[in-house]
Amino acid sequence: MAIEVFKRKENKYKIDAPTYEALLHRLAEYMDFDKFNRGGEPYSICNIYYDSDDSSMIRNSLSKPKYKEKLRIRSYGVPNMDDSVYLEIKKKYRGEVSKRRCSMDLQTAYKFLDRANAADAADIENIVPHDDATNGINDTSGLMSDASQRSQGSQASQGSQRLQYIEASSNQQVAKEIAYLLDTQKNLHPKVYISYDRMAFFDRDKTSDLRISFDSNIRARRTDVRLESGSYGKKILPDDMYLMEIKCTGNMPLWLTKLLSEYEIRPSSFSKYGTEYMQYLDHAFTGDRSSWKNVSDTDYTKGANSPLGMRFTENSRFQEGMTFEKEMTPLNRAITSDLGAMDVQKVLEELDDDCA
Repeated sequence: MAIEVFKRKENKYKIDAPTYEALLHRLAEYMDFDKFNRGGEPYSICNIYYDSDDSSMIRNSLSKPKYKEKLRIRSYGVPNMDDSVYLEIKKKYRGEVSKRRCSMDLQTAYKFLDRANAADAADIENIVPHDDATNGINDTSGLMSDASQRSQGSQASQGSQRLQYIEASSNQQVAKEIAYLLDTQKNLHPKVYISYDRMAFFDRDKTSDLRISFDSNIRARRTDVRLESGSYGKKILPDDMYLMEIKCTGNMPLWLTKLLSEYEIRPSSFSKYGTEYMQYLDHAFTGDRSSWKNVSDTDYTKGANSPLGMRFTENSRFQEGMTFEKEMTPLNRAITSDLGAMDVQKVLEELDDDCA
């Protein structure tokens, strides 16, 4: 049975192609390929991220809070409607990542997550995660946000339709937590599709949970946001760049720290959904105005090198949004809301007035 609850630290690094090739040879001394990397070939991971109309979840994540979470569906390869997929809540509290997931077939997953199936009945259940289920994420040292309260458990109403989907899941406890998130936020829906190719390694030492992965060909789209439609979209990283992630519950082994030092590899904060969102905004306000209403059709790799894209990539924070928060200029209103829900032409006119 697949592991459905994870708790670990994750460190991310952006590396170039020569470094990637060198690391593959060096890691072979200590690690083995993931079982999905048959013949040394990468496998495809496909995701749909759910968010609100105003992108509140990713905007909260980019603001660097103590606690943040994301909701997504994940498949390994392109699934059919009757194939099994994972529904995941990925939480991060004070740098520690907790991932909780359950599986069901894709068709059922879509219905379960559909906001039309939000609670509309008097069915009430107490969602009180067990200690082993929460992996200690409840210990938030006094942090009293809605998100942390969800992890601690509270009463939530479950619509009769949604309850039957919970019963069909592989882990009903996790499914209940996802249902509570859906029923409290109300308007979460498929927001962006992101897929990538992965090479992954596990420590040969069976007492270690060390895992290292390399993601490339990271692509995204905001139209046709369905897993069964295939793995395609605009790239959000250049072809010669790889995202390396080191995941473990404890400290890195000495041989790995020496390897990182030898190749001068430094940590680099990088969120796939966060990067896509910032490039989405970047193209809306720095690209050709004739294409601003069709941001999802633009070339994201150009945005990665633009001023806004670089500010997010290097600093992992959009400082302009904070600087102009009190002024609430048209640009900031776009950053603190979502372009898809805005009258873009009106924003352009306001920008012209501001620049006049």
